[in-house]
Amino acid sequence: MAKAKYNWSHQQKRSVMLPQAIGRPCIYCGGVMLEWMKLDLDHTTGQITHSRCNRSAGAKYGNALRGLRRRHSTIYRKEK
Repeated sequence: MAKAKYNWSHQQKRSVMLPQAIGRPCIYCGGVMLEWMKLDLDHTTGQITHSRCNRSAGAKYGNALRGLRRRHSTIYRKEK
């Protein structure tokens, strides 16, 4: 059996919200979420979204943070 990726409360919240999300629009792309699609519980909004939309948004956020860290770290580097 695969190791659970998320804690129990996250899994419970997703299982409760998932049936209510079917037929509703995704908050990121506006496309309808259907029963056969892969759907995620978004950590930032707390809503069910398409997996692809959720992971794309997470990647954009992570890349933006990484860019900020790089920019700020170069300011404090000592020059030789």
